[in-house]
Amino acid sequence: MSQGREYSKSQKKIINRYYEHFDTIQLTKLSEAVTELYLADSLKKSEKLWKTVTTALARVEDASGRVKKIINRYYEHFDTIQLTKLSEAVTELYLADSPKKSEKLWKTVTTALARVEDASGRVKKIIEEKNLEALAKLVNEMASK
Repeated sequence: MSQGREYSKSQKKIINRYYEHFDTIQLTKLSEAVTELYLADSLKKSEKLWKTVTTALARVEDASGRVKKIINRYYEHFDTIQLTKLSEAVTELYLADSPKKSEKLWKTVTTALARVEDASGRVKKIIEEKNLEALAKLVNEMASK
């Protein structure tokens, strides 16, 4: 009776290929998670994606220096990324053709503003009133800083 499981030749090749490319696979997962994190429109989704990112980071040993640089660059440009999302959302809100799409975009705006701007009375008022012109002015002011 054998101690371990016996694999066919083709199964062994697949397993070996997986382990040969393990770092690449984990970096791909990490890249996808970071992209989804950038596009996340809710805090709950962001938290879930951060868990995915953390797990992928823990699995990649050789690329740790590179990964740290990626994360540092993300945080260095975090405000710019959020501002870009806000600008895109303003444009899409102007073009929105359905109330459902508008509602989703306002959620994106709310999340992005919460990440970069303190929840001042002005921001709360813009979101409550869904005042697109005031939002566009706010985004322009933020961009000029």
